Amino acid sequence: MQCNAYLSSRPNTMLFSAVAYISLAVFTIQCWLLLKVDSDVKAVTNSIASALTNWELELKTIENQKKSGKRTRTTSASYHIISPKYQDSKEVINGNQTGSDVTREDEDFPLPRPPPFVQDTICGGCRQIVIGGRVKRRVTCGSAIKEEITKRNISSNEAVSIVARNRRCNVCLPESCSSNAKNYWRYDAAAPKIIAAQSHYLPSVDSNFRIPKAILDFNNLDKIEQYMSHPENQSPKRQYYFDYNPSIVQLPESYSHIRQEYPDALYLASYRVSTVQSCFPTNITFTMLGGDWKKSRKLSPKDDLMGLALLDKNLNLIQDVVVEIPQFLTRWYDFRLFVLKGQLYVTSNCEIFPLWLNPPKNVMQPADLSTKVEIIPNKFSSPLIVGMPKKPIFCSPIDYDVLRAKNLNYFIDAKGQSIVEINIAESRYLRSVNISNFSSEISGMGTKPQDEFRYETSAIPVPSFFTRDELDLAEQRGFYARIFTTYHGSACCISIDVPPAQKFRSNSSTLLLGITHVKTPHNRNNLKGVVESNQYLSKLYAFEPAPPYKIVAYSGYFCFPAKPESKSTNNNPLTAFAPTFRQLKIADTLYNCPSIHFISGMVEKADDDTKLIIGYGVQDCTSWFVEVDKAEVINLLFEPPVEDRM
Repeated sequence: MQCNAYLSSRPNTMLFSAVAYISLAVFTIQCWLLLKVDSDVKAVTNSIASALTNWELELKTIENQKKSGKRTRTTSASYHIISPKYQDSKEVINGNQTGSDVTREDEDFPLPRPPPFVQDTICGGCRQIVIGGRVKRRVTCGSAIKEEITKRNISSNEAVSIVARNRRCNVCLPESCSSNAKNYWRYDAAAPKIIAAQSHYLPSVDSNFRIPKAILDFNNLDKIEQYMSHPENQSPKRQYYFDYNPSIVQLPESYSHIRQEYPDALYLASYRVSTVQSCFPTNITFTMLGGDWKKSRKLSPKDDLMGLALLDKNLNLIQDVVVEIPQFLTRWYDFRLFVLKGQLYVTSNCEIFPLWLNPPKNVMQPADLSTKVEIIPNKFSSPLIVGMPKKPIFCSPIDYDVLRAKNLNYFIDAKGQSIVEINIAESRYLRSVNISNFSSEISGMGTKPQDEFRYETSAIPVPSFFTRDELDLAEQRGFYARIFTTYHGSACCISIDVPPAQKFRSNSSTLLLGITHVKTPHNRNNLKGVVESNQYLSKLYAFEPAPPYKIVAYSGYFCFPAKPESKSTNNNPLTAFAPTFRQLKIADTLYNCPSIHFISGMVEKADDDTKLIIGYGVQDCTSWFVEVDKAEVINLLFEPPVEDRM
């Protein structure tokens, strides 16, 4: 430290003026104040420095090898460097420009893995606990600690002991939590380990609506740009479809007629098939749209379709179909599948329908004509036929208009009731639903008090581990409030047994496992300069299967990679693009994940119930199904990760 070196040195001359001696005295006092650092903080600094040393040395080694032209291999994790040509390009998400740089992968020189977590002396979760203030100027335990350090010129541990006098901040005290609660994990190191992965590129989509594979050259983006520069290849003359955000279920027994036609079919998957995409940098997308954002939206508004596919035990695609969305469904795009009481349902936003593939005669011509199934037109040629009734079950007006309900989860509870989960955590809110009520204009969702189940957020348990966002936002941005939106549904619900060591948490022997997601808000003023908008994270949760459906366990945040490396089967030419143009970044920390990974389905593996299949979309571009170990997922609900999963 410069202060130490300065104070230990002696002046080279005795000819100092009075002013010089006064300046020296002032500087000496300043140095003494700077050196008055708490020993615990020093220990933390040394710990972090030690953890990063090997990483930094490996980075220097790579740089030296690059200069010498030697090829190097470090780990399987690969990160990205800025491509000079596209450095100033911006990305488009749902038609909106973002401020993210375009990056490209350096396959010859992948960067080494950073440490999976960093340690601190303050317990996780402390800094973002709200203790006062107005909505736009929240006072948190973290901001109060910072204020005490600045005001009193004291160490962080001394400031914590003062702030902890507020009962809500007691959890900040180092002695109030275990050492695990002082580890702040990377999102990409905390996700369940991927055993196998599969991406699909729906073959039924007419080639005239796909970008030619011959020009999809990741190493030569000029090919795509040149192709799109021709007016006949631009919107509105050409529309290009992309399939992503997949959901998945096992085929129910009511689909035995499908199994007769396709004996290897074990799963049904759904996909959003859309002209909206974020595969490419802005300059290419801008050219695709004819060079005019506003004009393009008027001439060719976004077009969303629903894709469905039958999959075998290895998640290989057997047969698929893409259908048009009925005109009376105006806001359908992210589709999710559920099996309730043996019947297959498809949902989007606030609506839920029973769904049939190649509907049998008793479904097409029922005794009760009010439940008659209508055939939904295929967009492209396929032997599969899709049927749904005309009248769905809608959310109640308050759910739709006030709560803006979307990504709802449906399940059958311990009493055999059909339940819809509307709010997951903050002001947890569920409601019973009559899933057979398709003959009435009135919503099938219960609207009476006895149909509703609520409990306060204070009942939500603390997560099983904490993540770097809390620490990085405080240290790198001086920001101590929560940056994410409320929790929304992603995938649900798998029945799991409560581990013996965790039975004290619940009187129920089984729980329902779900996955929820949050994102950084779009254009929120108090987050400008703090974090980029529209970045997604996931979290596991488990709740009791009977009223009031209390949440028993939460994991910390995690993210899945843009292109899984574990035993991946991939015939999708777009997976080379999705990882490269916008990585997840919170504060100054970059993660080996896309900014958007959107989990939209989960099911037990058909031939091995010790495994789970999770479906997720990447960057509104590609779809992935990944296989993970169920026991590991359950462990993450209750305990921190036990190894680096990057």
